[in-house]
Amino acid sequence: MAERPPPLAFLPLLQLSSIGSGSPNRLLFIPPGGTEVDNPPTANFTYSCNGRTCTFTSTSTDDFGLSGCYWYWDHEYLFQPNSGCSLSHTFPRAGSYSVKLTASDDAQQQANKTKTVTVN
Repeated sequence: MAERPPPLAFLPLLQLSSIGSGSPNRLLFIPPGGTEVDNPPTANFTYSCNGRTCTFTSTSTDDFGLSGCYWYWDHEYLFQPNSGCSLSHTFPRAGSYSVKLTASDDAQQQANKTKTVTVN
């Protein structure tokens, strides 16, 4: 009697996974023996100003998509957060302001980018 060849081994190439609390399940490619990777976002933004009114647009990226962008600026003693990935803001007077963007993904990972904006 001839010997039977060993059974073929099938390696899983796709795995249903959940990254982070509250995140939807995702179909991810996981190499055999590897692990899933969810990198934190990269925060960045552009802006343009006309007088004291500036428009800010997030150019942030994430490997699984962003869940939100949060804008902060501190003019004198007023700390004003706003959510949204693009917004316009009129500063109260000419000067330089520190503007910070926090980009977050659905795994609650965050990245920050701060720029100094000068308005006339």
